[in-house]
Order: sequence, then structure tokens, then C-alpha cells
Amino acid sequence: MGWKLDEIATHIAASSLASSSGADNFYLWKGEMPDSTAVADRGVALIETAGFAPTLRTDYQVENAGLQVLVRGQPRTSSASTAYEEAHTQIERISALLGQVAGQQLSSWHYIGIWPEQSPFFLGYDKEERPLFTVNFRVARAAPP
Repeated sequence: MGWKLDEIATHIAASSLASSSGADNFYLWKGEMPDSTAVADRGVALIETAGFAPTLRTDYQVENAGLQVLVRGQPRTSSASTAYEEAHTQIERISALLGQVAGQQLSSWHYIGIWPEQSPFFLGYDKEERPLFTVNFRVARAAPP
């Protein structure tokens, strides 16, 4: 089957929470969170994580993947005093959006569900003083028959 992040990225972009063009002022990356100060401060990264063994059935196979979402805010400075709150709100919005995915088609995959493994939490500040938040998900999906 092969786990892809494209369907999740498209779903987030369609909801105007983040995109490769910076929708809602948050850029969206797959596979990594660029660390360079040359890229946007505000960002969302979708990262594959270890999932669970596939569920084998006679009629189809359910893939049980893992997903981590990272959100980074703007640097905490006097002009961006709400950087922490803004990044926290963004991870909450994305967590709620993904947590509502159940029994729906995203691209060519049938998503049985996306479940957060915990509430979003604060990781700290990076070297540029940008707040970082994360949440991990379990993703169950099946290819169309």
C-alpha cells in the first residue's frame, strides 16, 4: 500500500489551516519542519511515524499508520507577544479537523478514522524563540477495492 501524506495535506489545505502557499499565514510541509530562518516562521509539518501492523481481512487490508503534526509559531518578541497562543490555537484547530475524519474518502483512500493519541502539547521554543507544539495520531485507512 504505502503511507502517503498527500491526502492529509490536501485536507488541511482545503480547510485553509495551512498550505504550501501559506494559507492562514501557516506554511505546510511534508516529512520535515525546515529549521532555516530563510523559510516562514509559522509552519505545520506532517511527519510519518511508526504505526501498527496492518489489519488483514479477506476482502481488503487496513493500513494502521502513525502521523505526527508539528506546529511552529512566529518568534516571541515584543511585536509578537501572542506567538505562543497563536501556535497553540493552530495545533488545536488542526487536531480537531483531523479528529473529525471518520468513514470518509480522502483522495483514493477510504479513511476509517484518524484518532489523536493525546492532546496537543508544547515542546518548547526552538533556537529562534519560535514556539513548537505537537500531537500524534493513529490513522486507519484502506485502499478502495
